[in-house]
Amino acid sequence: MPKFEEQLEFVYASDRYQWREWLIKNHRTSLGIWLIYYKVKSGKPSVRYSEAVKEALCFGWIDSQVKSLDGNCYKQIFTPRKPKSGWSKLNKQYIEELIAADLMTEFGLLKLLMQNKMAHELP
Repeated sequence: MPKFEEQLEFVYASDRYQWREWLIKNHRTSLGIWLIYYKVKSGKPSVRYSEAVKEALCFGWIDSQVKSLDGNCYKQIFTPRKPKSGWSKLNKQYIEELIAADLMTEFGLLKLLMQNKMAHELP
């Protein structure tokens, strides 16, 4: 049986808005994807890493493993957050900014509330 990451589809977004559109349509049904980033030297437009992470957080998703594809691009796994996964200091900061900017979706807020509730119930 293929590994989880071998089963993921590849998604290319030329900017933050295209990535958000993909998340709007697929965040509830997809188990995860490889997001393709193009390096600046390639000349191909691409969503930036920080933008991709922020948009993912808005929908309760998180980034993980990164792998090079070739000299012009690389790929990174994005998946829905797992119930017990922790929050990095940077992601906490991003979430505060996203809430203040009213960019968090109900799905992202629900993940946040569920994880905060679980964290407070643990000894």
